Amino acid sequence: MTSPLIRSEPIAGFWRGFIPNREGPFPAVMLLHGSGGSQSGSYLLQAMFLAAHGYLAVPFGYSKETTIWDAGNIRNVEILNTVGSLRALRKNALCNNNVCLFGSSRGAEHVLLLASLMAKENMEDQPDCVIAHAPANVVIAAFDSRCMRPQNDSSRREWDINDPAWLWRGSTDLVKPGTEIQIEHYERPIMITHGTSDEVWTYKMTE
Repeated sequence: MTSPLIRSEPIAGFWRGFIPNREGPFPAVMLLHGSGGSQSGSYLLQAMFLAAHGYLAVPFGYSKETTIWDAGNIRNVEILNTVGSLRALRKNALCNNNVCLFGSSRGAEHVLLLASLMAKENMEDQPDCVIAHAPANVVIAAFDSRCMRPQNDSSRREWDINDPAWLWRGSTDLVKPGTEIQIEHYERPIMITHGTSDEVWTYKMTE
């Protein structure tokens, strides 16, 4: 896909990237989706918007069993894999070595967890900044789109508040549901935003 402003092409280690239609390299934004899944239209539009404003915008898909018809699930996602993709993006020739992480809702939770855990362990290649829209202040249980199906649907699954969404180094010890997200360990620029009419969880959690 090309336009006067942007082009889209495969990026090593990712499905594809959205790139300003001029010579790079560019500052990069790695986008982490919410419970809508990696094929959400609004998620891809965000990437296109960022590319049109001069960023190498790379959507990162981490949900499982996602299709164009179903958001799939966010369960037992290994955050260290996201760290590996962050490092790969920084080394890409189209990237000028500056990488921001941007996520909304469950993606915002993912962003803040990754940044706080990397900072606590003083890991190299931490994101240069993070943007999180409408995150909760604690880790939330796994998301499964089947929980949203009608009561009379035989494929419906009941939501389990103890079902882990995340793993860190193969363990849930630091990221189990209910754990406070300690973003204060991350000392680089942070922007956290929210809307006051959020119907998923109260914006007071973000504040």
